[in-house]
Amino acid sequence: MKKKPQDDVSDGDGSATANTQPSDNSHTTQTIDALKGKKSWLKLSFSKAAADRVKLDDFFHPTNKSKIDPDDYVLIRKDTYFDPALDKATAYLEDEDEIAHAVALSYRMNPPQNPPKNGHDFSEIGTVLTDIKGFEIGALCIAACTLKEWWEAAPNRLFIANIKDDNTSSIRTFQKLGWDPLHDPKLAQEIGEACDQSLDDPSQAFIHKSQSTNPDDAETWYVMTPVSLCIQAQILIHFMDDGYLFNKRTGETIDLDLGALDDIGLTRPRLEYLAQGQLNKSILMQVNAKNGFSGPLSPPPSP
Repeated sequence: MKKKPQDDVSDGDGSATANTQPSDNSHTTQTIDALKGKKSWLKLSFSKAAADRVKLDDFFHPTNKSKIDPDDYVLIRKDTYFDPALDKATAYLEDEDEIAHAVALSYRMNPPQNPPKNGHDFSEIGTVLTDIKGFEIGALCIAACTLKEWWEAAPNRLFIANIKDDNTSSIRTFQKLGWDPLHDPKLAQEIGEACDQSLDDPSQAFIHKSQSTNPDDAETWYVMTPVSLCIQAQILIHFMDDGYLFNKRTGETIDLDLGALDDIGLTRPRLEYLAQGQLNKSILMQVNAKNGFSGPLSPPPSP
């Protein structure tokens, strides 16, 4: 197995500001300490229904989450938002015992005023957490979750992520993936109102830096750009080529199975065209898994 640094992904395993509380389902909790040394293989999976929540309950158990997210960057979501996210757009990495070790969700949001008649206006990528640090897992889960949502049910307006201003790891990860901070206060307020209605605790509502009296509370919305789609496709191809996760500090590797991307139609040939700048899904659908596609490519989008 080859070992090489992953030069094109962030060093951070960021956690964006969105999360859920454990359900009342009875499930044996394994702490993070008990799982150390057991992670030799991880598989990307996409949840198919809220029933998959049982796989994530251990991961979000307060004992475990306090170790994964000691600064409590990741907020609590109402079940009425979390369960639909599990049903539509959740990416997670699980081991051979079907225990989750990383997750990213996409929450479909609409503004309280004038919601769209069809679809949803915003897809918020959040609940980005991992108990395995130093392997670029945050970037992998964000890319997989975002591209799945874009491929199957892209928002009418924007992909968004809410990050506290002192969460430098998450900021570094999202910016490395091509996401940009939002500088439109009016739009930020509209997005914040859409997001706030999903929070389990209203006191944790979005606080823009211009409204904050405590700099530690300030948050910023980040938005996905067209070029970010290409970068995230490149990231996934990078992991496909390696076939494993790599820790640049320790040299440790973890074998990686990304077969779930094929299952949802994000095949290697389609990702290659997307990575080159082809953003037209109708054209991408014509890409043949065996023979590729010889049609014209759109020029890569400008950063």
